[in-house]
Amino acid sequence: MDTLKTATGTRFNRLGRLQRGLSLVELMFALGNIAIALMGIMSMIITSATNKERMRELIVAKEAAALKIEEIKSRQFAQITTLYGSPNNLFNVAGLLDPTNTAGNKLGRGEIRILTTNPDLLDITVAINWSGAAKNGSYSMRSLYSK
Repeated sequence: MDTLKTATGTRFNRLGRLQRGLSLVELMFALGNIAIALMGIMSMIITSATNKERMRELIVAKEAAALKIEEIKSRQFAQITTLYGSPNNLFNVAGLLDPTNTAGNKLGRGEIRILTTNPDLLDITVAINWSGAAKNGSYSMRSLYSK
């Protein structure tokens, strides 16, 4: 045995001199532990960034839907179906990516659906679709508007 190790971990060689440094096995073990810890931290950072982008997209979609409903409700009741009915029921949403990307633009797509089953009540639904950070997203908001 060339070295002597005390209970505190201090090493001495066979001549009684203090031995300093790490063995190659200890160094490899320490580097392996650091690499595993770094992979876990990087995974958390990537997940956090993706979740942040998803929340941003959802907030943009909610605000766009709420603004469109307020825009519709600011009109006179009799004008709404002619102004926002088909084919005028599609609109772009800035800040979101188009899920179809057929136009090559970077705008999300919004659609307005108005149900007129009751002549004194409009059932307004605004749906927003986009291509998101991790997957395609959608959000819809519904409101009733009476005469």
